[in-house]
Amino acid sequence: MNMNSREIVFKAIEFDGPERVPLYFPAIGKSDILDLPLVFSDPETGWLPFTDTPRAGRDEWGCYWTTMEKTMGQVTVHPLDDWKKIETYEFPDPHLERRFSSAKDMLKITKNEKYLMGSLPFVLFERLHFLRGFENLLTDLYLDRDKVLSLADKILQFQMEDVKQWAELGVDGIAFTDDWGSQKALFVPPRIFREVFKPRYKKLFDLTHKLGMHAYLHSDGKIQQIIPDFIDLRLDILNIPQPSSLFGIDYLRENFGGKICFCCVVDNQTTLVYGTEEKIRKESKDLVDKLGSFNGGLIAGLVDPCDVKALQVPQRNILVMCEAFKEFGRYSMTW
Repeated sequence: MNMNSREIVFKAIEFDGPERVPLYFPAIGKSDILDLPLVFSDPETGWLPFTDTPRAGRDEWGCYWTTMEKTMGQVTVHPLDDWKKIETYEFPDPHLERRFSSAKDMLKITKNEKYLMGSLPFVLFERLHFLRGFENLLTDLYLDRDKVLSLADKILQFQMEDVKQWAELGVDGIAFTDDWGSQKALFVPPRIFREVFKPRYKKLFDLTHKLGMHAYLHSDGKIQQIIPDFIDLRLDILNIPQPSSLFGIDYLRENFGGKICFCCVVDNQTTLVYGTEEKIRKESKDLVDKLGSFNGGLIAGLVDPCDVKALQVPQRNILVMCEAFKEFGRYSMTW
């Protein structure tokens, strides 16, 4: 049976026996998934992070981004750094035509053979600290909880409108992003996550599922303590860029294998940067054998272009890894 890309991705996510591991490497033209962009800054006057000549500016929420040479930049002016400013703050309009214009243009010319992935970046925690400032938000979670909850609900309503619009465009899944950890620990105690954020993720993921789409979440950092919460929330796909150095592939298999579909690559801050070809191939095989051997459960990808630039990942290493996933990811050989 020859499955098309869309079928392979669906079956990997739903543990339904894909014929191979799906690939998610759009930067080198090897992807079973088609990313559809969301325009969240004004292309004429706002922040432009992903171009040859990046530009500082504001996103649609009024957060001012300063560009940096090797990253997407960072928010340096927070529009709600003083709670008094919320009295005059104007929330963005989720229904502006230009926000989905690029996605609509792509859908006009694409064949429906790939898995269609909408995007919804900086979904809750990140948007809150972009608006308030990181230190302010961490303090708020203890001293001004009611204000945080009110603002979080307004952000959630905006994001839910985006989910509805992606559903209208017929996408298969939505890629949410929220970085929850440093290289050492979560940014907040698990209790805070469960009290403040988990109920709001539930509403977001429930709506995504109700409208017939998968929920995908990218999260950097050491987030072991809240992966069970995401499983409880029925998150479909979890993207973690450092599976071996921050978690351990055996740990992920023993604790979460078969419970959630992982989207990951050879560790992007260790093996992929410094590893030999042999080591890259071995880790690729480990990921397939240990995370993808539950009648599915693994998508091989995604290498963030910002990480490639910031960490100076050798292009050859990415090619070696992709070829290894193709070689070892034929499930008929491993099941």
